[in-house]
Amino acid sequence: MIDLINVTPESQGLSSKYITEFLQEIKEQRFDLHGFIILKGNKVLAEGYSKPFDKDYHHRVYSSSKTYSAIAIGKLIGEGKAKLTDKLIDFFPEYKKDCDSLIAETTLEDALTMQVSLPTVSYADVNVKFAGNINYTYKPSGWAKSFFVGTKGNLPNGMKFRYNTAASYLLNVIVYKVTGLNFLEYLRPEFDEMGISKEIDCVQSPDGISWGGSGVLTTLRDFAKIGMLLINKGEINGKQLIPRDFMEKAVSKHTENCISGLRMNNSCGYGYQIWVEPYGFGLHGMNSNSVHCFPEKDVIIAYQGGVDNQVAKVSIYDKLLRIYKNIEKEPIVENLSEYSQMQKALGEMTLGKGYGEKYSKTEENINGKKFKLKENPMGINWVKVCFDRDGGKFIYENERGVKEFLFGREEYVKFELPEIYSGIKLGEMMDRGYDSMGLGSWVMEDCLFLKINVVDMYIGHVNMLLRFKGDVLVLEMDNNTEFFLYEYFGTAVGKMEND
Repeated sequence: MIDLINVTPESQGLSSKYITEFLQEIKEQRFDLHGFIILKGNKVLAEGYSKPFDKDYHHRVYSSSKTYSAIAIGKLIGEGKAKLTDKLIDFFPEYKKDCDSLIAETTLEDALTMQVSLPTVSYADVNVKFAGNINYTYKPSGWAKSFFVGTKGNLPNGMKFRYNTAASYLLNVIVYKVTGLNFLEYLRPEFDEMGISKEIDCVQSPDGISWGGSGVLTTLRDFAKIGMLLINKGEINGKQLIPRDFMEKAVSKHTENCISGLRMNNSCGYGYQIWVEPYGFGLHGMNSNSVHCFPEKDVIIAYQGGVDNQVAKVSIYDKLLRIYKNIEKEPIVENLSEYSQMQKALGEMTLGKGYGEKYSKTEENINGKKFKLKENPMGINWVKVCFDRDGGKFIYENERGVKEFLFGREEYVKFELPEIYSGIKLGEMMDRGYDSMGLGSWVMEDCLFLKINVVDMYIGHVNMLLRFKGDVLVLEMDNNTEFFLYEYFGTAVGKMEND
């Protein structure tokens, strides 16, 4: 079992001031950092969370789930139940007669390294679009079949990096077909050795198989322990849990992905469902759910968040890289004042806020007024905003009825999102809405910014700008979600109705 021990940063060669500076920059730039942890070996240099998140929260890590699937494949190979050269189709003989010849040649290693012939995410229903953008929904069944049947390859396998979550999904389907266990269940003996919670879970595909490409729900500490498994090449506490030769290959570069010419943390190559980085390797998930491993200093930095802007994610990595580079080999003199400031900053972590003013005179003219919208991509018929002293409600009507989002003025307000898409299994509805938080700010005298964060087993956000001029409203919506809230994207024009 991995015992994580809390220590001062200085005892591990890092001044506390660098962590305080990082948190201050995160606050100033309003990044939604849900939690982060810095490890050197099994020593915890710093750990912090923004409410409602804490050390026991099982957070969705999205595409970082892919690495868990790869680790399960490594165990499968170590037990002699699979080989890197095995063709994927050999695990699915029922689809052989209908399989495209290029796709039939795709190997397990091709899938691990994201070098498959298939050019698309085969289970995505790209015929269903929202707001005219690239958002899509998923096929209601047959996810594994969709990889082999009705699709065609267009490049030789093993020749080009092309990020494809359908290939990742097949890895955990293969684990299930060979062992009868979903990949997290299959890894339970190894997880027990590492002290990973038995409550770790995974969203399922519509076919009832764990969605290893995007669905893992885990605590931050357990997330970081996966980094420890990688940095130690599968060995924990003197026990080789996953074959060393596989793990050495897993964190090594197998394909080039730097078409831009810029060597950033997502363009240094790719291993086995693991990103090669400038100073090591890591896991990357949507919404900034990442583990960065720095083997030279035995340092791991893991974090969970709600930021999916690429510029923002690069900025976060660069800030953390500054922390890493300032970790010295030997302990440094402790500074009680700097350590206290760091502890204070950790205790004050919060989701991004402070975007504008609490109040505006515009409220007097629009409070509770209904704005009838012209036809729009979101399918919203009308909206109105009702204010009170501490916040308010964004009320609207779409084809599913009248709904409302709550928001606070200075602090987030908790509420249940009134749209329900799926629970632990895609396509099967929960009996409640998603846990969410709302915040409102006047970013101009006539422009209201609403931020709605979903903080459930599905993580995402909807941001809104409402610009008022007389009796006219322009509503702009932007979302960052996967397979839910996809309609909340686009622009609408409305006019105030007479009382």
